[in-house]
Amino acid sequence: GKPAAGVEVTLIRGEDRYRTEPGEYKTTTSEDGSFELEFKEAGRFWLNATTAVECKETTGSKTTARYSYTATFEVLPQ
Repeated sequence: GKPAAGVEVTLIRGEDRYRTEPGEYKTTTSEDGSFELEFKEAGRFWLNATTAVECKETTGSKTTARYSYTATFEVLPQ
């Protein structure tokens, strides 16, 4: 229910069969949980954001909740 600030977001361009570099781009979400990406070329992309939050149960023991979002999408030429 709250914005996810400070979460690392990774974007990797697809079609990397013959590339030695993965073309990875990383950014971090702002205080309001948003981020911006600029696509310089069309193609398929893989996006991932993962975070872990420590939670206290009613017993007082610490547990870690892990959240992840992954998407694949295609950017079309303008």
